[in-house]
Amino acid sequence: MHTYLGYDPKSFPSPTAPAPDLAGAAFDHMLEYGSMRDFTDEELARAVRLDPSMFPMLGPSLESIAALLRERRARILAKYETQAARKDAREGVARERERVEPPKPYREDFRKAMDQEQIRDLERLWYKQPDESSPFAKALLRLIDRMGDQYQIEQMAAKYEFTGQTRMSVPEALEVKAELEEIDKLLEQLKKAAENAQLAIIDMDALSELADGDALEGLNQIRQQIEDYLREEAKRQGFRPDLKKRGHVRSAFDGRYRFTRYFSPLDHNDPATLDDLFKWNDVELYDLVADPAEMNNLAMDRKTNAELIATMNGKLSAVIKAEIGKDDGRELPDIAGITWGLDQIDL
Repeated sequence: MHTYLGYDPKSFPSPTAPAPDLAGAAFDHMLEYGSMRDFTDEELARAVRLDPSMFPMLGPSLESIAALLRERRARILAKYETQAARKDAREGVARERERVEPPKPYREDFRKAMDQEQIRDLERLWYKQPDESSPFAKALLRLIDRMGDQYQIEQMAAKYEFTGQTRMSVPEALEVKAELEEIDKLLEQLKKAAENAQLAIIDMDALSELADGDALEGLNQIRQQIEDYLREEAKRQGFRPDLKKRGHVRSAFDGRYRFTRYFSPLDHNDPATLDDLFKWNDVELYDLVADPAEMNNLAMDRKTNAELIATMNGKLSAVIKAEIGKDDGRELPDIAGITWGLDQIDL
């Protein structure tokens, strides 16, 4: 069923993935909600509304590249067939299943997961294992990997109409799927760029791997013209990041709970009460043992989790005091007219 619902288990972290990237999530939030840095080319493209007719060669250039990508996709679909890879992937899952000998307490859960072909249930079963190096835990990981390959190939066969005769191995099929999806993504980016002249949204690195160099040269020239125009327009309109947005981060992890405060760079604070905490910050609190995917923000239920929130806030404050000292933004660069402190709200 997960195939038809679009559930892609291969895009979820493996059970053996490293500890959560706390900094990555924090910086994603900062980029979304504000920071001190200058606008990127893509942000400028989104901030300034452009009329594609201002750049007459843009449309033909984008269409020529899109035609090349559509032709490349058509050649792939006309060359390959998927039956062999699908058969090999199913047999790979079957072979791995035959090798697995689940301990008695886990036999029923294992049987249900395999009967329903649910990767997420196998991952839950893996998390229940007291020893991740046990033969059963290792066998589960191999089975999850094989089932993930099968899922991806079945998804590709359902999405694209292959008409060729060339057989693919499982690894080859996965490579073809990745290329077809990259082409689809680029075509969508080209379509949007033709509508709003936002060339910065195009993944030029990926495009250079798939499109002809001569076609890209003309596009790069147009892109430079647009970027130059955007920079001048940004200066004229006085664009700058909104420092009132809560894009700065302080975070602590105690081995089980991840606690994070997001605040404006103008509003450094050391909250001693829950009222002050939620007044000056957006708050996240996740139990990474019970909720490793961080789907349930415990800070949303302030009343029920008040004691835990206060405890983690105290731990974070202690870490800040030990590692930073006075957290007033003194580490930030000097910007004329801005004092990094709670008493400074407006630019």
